[in-house]
Amino acid sequence: MTNDAISQRLCRLVLAMPLLILVGCQTIYEGKYDWGAGWRPGTVLSVGSADHVLQTPFRDCRPALGPGERNTLKFAVVSYSFLNRLRKAVVPISPQSTWTAGSSVYINVTNCRTSLEPRQGQISRQGDFKAKRGGGGVVVTDIQPMKSMPMNESNGMF
Repeated sequence: MTNDAISQRLCRLVLAMPLLILVGCQTIYEGKYDWGAGWRPGTVLSVGSADHVLQTPFRDCRPALGPGERNTLKFAVVSYSFLNRLRKAVVPISPQSTWTAGSSVYINVTNCRTSLEPRQGQISRQGDFKAKRGGGGVVVTDIQPMKSMPMNESNGMF
């Protein structure tokens, strides 16, 4: 290889690096939940009333609400990653919401008035089942309710 070819490749690499860094810093989940706007992937740990959910989370939206709202809304405890550490947030959810422990969600950690959003492409594990191949497809033979996992630090749920 000649010196010109080497310096051209080096020049291309040097010019491409800032572009790669800029693109890498822009994280947008599913094309609509921007990391820079506060969206983070999370998992619902529990759902309950304002008085029955975790008392000392990393982020707590309950104080920002009036007493009437605290009494009528349900609250979800959501686990998410912040600076490579698991954090928990208590956020208000609609009384009619169907969020349950284990739901994969997006949470906006900068705005308590933003609702949780479902994460697409996540396998929603509602129960265990057995299947066998038959004729032209798969036949489900036995559906069992999902066994509850004990909550502890080793499985990331506490």
